[in-house]
Amino acid sequence: MAVIEGKGFMKGDGVMKQGELAALLREATERLARELAQPGTQAPDWSPVGWRMAMAAAVIHGIAGLLAERLRWQGPPIWQDFLAGQQHHMRRREQHIRDVLLRIDLEARRDRLPVIGLKGSALLGLSLYARGSRPMADIDLLVRPGDRPQALRMLARIGYRPEVDTGRHLTLLPASYVPGTAPHFGEHADHAVKIELHTRVAEPLPVREVDITARILGPATAPGLRPYPGLAALMRHLILHAAGNMRTHTLRLVQLHDLALMAERLTESDWRAVAGGDGDDAGEAAWWALPPLCMAQRQFPLCAIDDHRLRTFARGCPPLLRRHARRASLTGLSVSRLFVPALPGLVWSRDPLEVLRLVRDRAWPGRVAIDRMRQARDSQAWVRDDAWSRRSRAARMAGWLLGAPASAAARFSVQQALAYGEP
Repeated sequence: MAVIEGKGFMKGDGVMKQGELAALLREATERLARELAQPGTQAPDWSPVGWRMAMAAAVIHGIAGLLAERLRWQGPPIWQDFLAGQQHHMRRREQHIRDVLLRIDLEARRDRLPVIGLKGSALLGLSLYARGSRPMADIDLLVRPGDRPQALRMLARIGYRPEVDTGRHLTLLPASYVPGTAPHFGEHADHAVKIELHTRVAEPLPVREVDITARILGPATAPGLRPYPGLAALMRHLILHAAGNMRTHTLRLVQLHDLALMAERLTESDWRAVAGGDGDDAGEAAWWALPPLCMAQRQFPLCAIDDHRLRTFARGCPPLLRRHARRASLTGLSVSRLFVPALPGLVWSRDPLEVLRLVRDRAWPGRVAIDRMRQARDSQAWVRDDAWSRRSRAARMAGWLLGAPASAAARFSVQQALAYGEP
């Protein structure tokens, strides 16, 4: 069984330093990203630990199902078993999610309640992916603020109860879910299908919110589970969500893959709508869109996001962020980086005041923020049981001064990958 010891990862009778594992994880991430875009015929020459870091990378980036379809070479038996198992569980889980979405639609129609299925739910309806190739951690729903109580009653009828309010959304879990249940590695059919209920669609970049709710809700929406008002609204949300994850260094390759596939379907009119301002930023171009689109083009160079398109979005992007967008790596902006930066999102600041607010919020979060972080941590066993996450804020700040720690998500994925297949 793999366990974590101090600044190293122990497996069996050996200890590997975090820096060594970080290098293997980075190598696996970048190689698998290239294979996803342009599959080769030669299998990587990785050590047994390197193949396990490839498993961790595939889970971190949500690409195991895509790799199972596209790889033209075979790895060792444990790698092939991992890919086949992930694809099997994703197919079962996708069918379960489709069943839940159908029930939501029926109940919402009965209540004459308009509900919009966000992100992954919308992509399911577009059939961009083969069955069981794209993971879905949860079902995201958007309702008007005044419809939230009615939506909660509707979801209660199909067996969901509120669990954690993060401020950005309310997480609901099946009534049969046992809190603190230890998760399986990667995608698994037994994982509870969460519902995240939103009344707004916004991302702090890095502290001021970009709010695109008006573009998605529109002036009126028919009852039932509804799609976005158009492909431009969906693409805008996918880009904004990817930008938010880039800010927090939790970007996933599957998000960039979504953008690459969606780009093929957009018309010139759609692209103009994606670039336009809205909400609190009315009349202002989507200054935050360049980094995700740059990353998508870099990872999938044959997609429809060309240099001309990027120049359009570069016009409103702040100079520092524009340079960052051109240079950033997939590993550096994701959990594959392994180590947590002290001030994630700093390059997204548009003026010195935002820098100061970011530092303040990071070092001295308010009581509400602390309570919400504690609720979120305690609701997830893999975070709650992580030693670093249980430390006081002062201890964690001191730890950053001594060296960046591994994130809870990275530690969990690496530890589970090292233990994969063991009794």
